[in-house]
Amino acid sequence: MDFTKFVSLLEDSALFMTRADKFKDPFEGTITSFDKANRYSLYDKGLADILPIIDHLSDLQRERSYVNCWHCNEFESAAMWDLYVKSNEGIAIKTTLEALSDSITSDQHVWIGNVEYIDFNNAATPRGNHYYPMFLKRKSFEHEKEVRVFYGEHPNDYYANKPIPDKPKYQFGFKLPVDLNILIQEIYISPNAATWLYELVLKVKKRYEIEARVVQSDLYKSPLH
Repeated sequence: MDFTKFVSLLEDSALFMTRADKFKDPFEGTITSFDKANRYSLYDKGLADILPIIDHLSDLQRERSYVNCWHCNEFESAAMWDLYVKSNEGIAIKTTLEALSDSITSDQHVWIGNVEYIDFNNAATPRGNHYYPMFLKRKSFEHEKEVRVFYGEHPNDYYANKPIPDKPKYQFGFKLPVDLNILIQEIYISPNAATWLYELVLKVKKRYEIEARVVQSDLYKSPLH
């Protein structure tokens, strides 16, 4: 994240849950292209006949699903710095799956899980859970190695027995409260950042009483030093 988003995280003590249809990827949260093209050969007639209704519900759900995205890796990723930070003033938060889960202080029912990367042209959408599409992405995004926090409005709340579905609860998303000192285990400064940013982050972390240590990334440090 950039420095302003980092400060926003500290100021709000919350993760921002972005509405799924606001992401750049138009396939975010959709069923696969293969599923749409082959539904009548994949499923028996009874299920095939109601699939258009399920597809419609999937489209409605996409507007009523909210996610917060993390990169899962044992090592620092040069690609993620380049893709998600457009300046040298970048920050990365290090945590664990357990700490991420334990840090959530809201009583809102959220899920946390790995995103599965599949070929949308040659694989069917798994059935049995209405929220499966929210944990599927195309192979082209496999470099993200994403773990996501997910909240979905329940179809019964906005769709069942209603001639017109209720509008989504949130226009762009909502803030999910967290305990920062459980969530943040280390704070990494961009490998291209100037010294002043490191010093500023130290001051900001002290102001917000964050216990985690601050680390200047040495990703591009010369091997001769």
